[in-house]
Amino acid sequence: MVKERSRALLAVPFVTAWLVLGAATKPLSLAVMAVLAGAATVAILWIDIRSNQPTPTRPPAIPRGHRWLAVSWFLMFAVSEQRFTGGRSPLDATSGNISPEIAFELLVYGTTFLLILRHWLPARGTASTPRDVRPLFAWVVMAVLSTTWSVVPLFSLVRGVEMLVPPLLAIHTARVIRLSGDGGRGVVRATMRIYVIALAFAVTTGWFTPWPYDAARFAWHGTHPLVVANLLGIGIITLAIAGRAVLGFGRVTRAALIAYFVVALFYTQPRTDYLALVFAALTGLWFAGRFRISYRAFGLVYAAIGLVAFIVVANSAIFNISSHGTAGAQTIGTLDGRTTLWQLSLQLLTTVKSWLIGFGYGAPRVKVYSLASWSGSAHSSPIELLLGVGAIGLVLFIAQLVFIGWGLGSRTRTRTLDPRVQVLAITLFFFVIVHGIVSSELVVPSSSATMLSFLASFVLARPREVDALVSPSHLAEPTRLVSRW
Repeated sequence: MVKERSRALLAVPFVTAWLVLGAATKPLSLAVMAVLAGAATVAILWIDIRSNQPTPTRPPAIPRGHRWLAVSWFLMFAVSEQRFTGGRSPLDATSGNISPEIAFELLVYGTTFLLILRHWLPARGTASTPRDVRPLFAWVVMAVLSTTWSVVPLFSLVRGVEMLVPPLLAIHTARVIRLSGDGGRGVVRATMRIYVIALAFAVTTGWFTPWPYDAARFAWHGTHPLVVANLLGIGIITLAIAGRAVLGFGRVTRAALIAYFVVALFYTQPRTDYLALVFAALTGLWFAGRFRISYRAFGLVYAAIGLVAFIVVANSAIFNISSHGTAGAQTIGTLDGRTTLWQLSLQLLTTVKSWLIGFGYGAPRVKVYSLASWSGSAHSSPIELLLGVGAIGLVLFIAQLVFIGWGLGSRTRTRTLDPRVQVLAITLFFFVIVHGIVSSELVVPSSSATMLSFLASFVLARPREVDALVSPSHLAEPTRLVSRW
């Protein structure tokens, strides 16, 4: 049953919509009322959050001997998309000419693999046996095998072997989660605290090192705004959902970090990530409704009001933000040239063989570059994989996504996880999926691909015999999309 104080939240979307619509028509006459209504909205949220606070508990640390997991996950989140050496083209890596950044990336992946072998745990009843994990490795194994027909065999071999490491780390992490018995809170806390702190530091450096190709868009040195937007989105979602009970940051610290990341995200101008965040927020609200139905109703009301407000209030300012201020409808219509690039990429598939098995994993580095010198990838994970390992590899990749998404969304398969970890994991999953539509990050070493494997560890942490589960005590705790402040 929805509590009276929770029903008060349902008034917030209407107040917000009224403020937006009123400000768009009569901003001066409604200024005072807007301030009062805004204060009332904040008061409603504060009362609801304060009245539903659980007793804070510090999650257990990762078991001794496995605390390197957090550092390994963080490094794989970070190293694959930082490029500081200038004057390189996508063809350099495919020809075997590696930069210091790539060498460090290979060192991180190699060291992680050795640590996995050194500290490997038995399955201990978890769903992480060879039979259970086949969806995680199917397309990656095909990527490694594509070396035999690849147009860039050395690159396919190295990148394919790299992509084997995150699923292996996911298996080991799942077994550690099961060993710790804390519903995944310890792993999330250790990994994402490092992630958030490092992200805050990186954002700070970005204000002093503008992106050289467009000073109006925010990015720190060595990265692309789209990559930065993805990292910021992950940080915002984690801070908003995990909260003090999991991350351990104080309420003021979390509020400041979320505001800081939102400001940086605005200046990256990532149209897709704006949509991804909205979609992820609605997804999080829906799944949080399993534990408190008010969040589900809250999310549905917000979705309806938000759609109406967007249609009514949409104006040239919103349009200019979505079009990066250039080329207007033409820019939006082609997604900054991506749709044209996708059409040209698909035209490369002229034979049955190329459609079925592609040109070898990583082949878009040379195939797409020959079509557009400004791009070294297909700027779409499905297209990237279709060119690399064909329709067979794409189907195997979709099977991996279904395996992870279904596992995270299933009530039965996530019964042993902490509720906050459940909601956080499914929300991050949908965020990176939407982001991957216009980038290749889901199928190459990157933060998004690493996040998929990280989330898979929570799917694999469930017991093999689901029917024999006894619901753990932490499931009785309330879950809230807006964290304990």
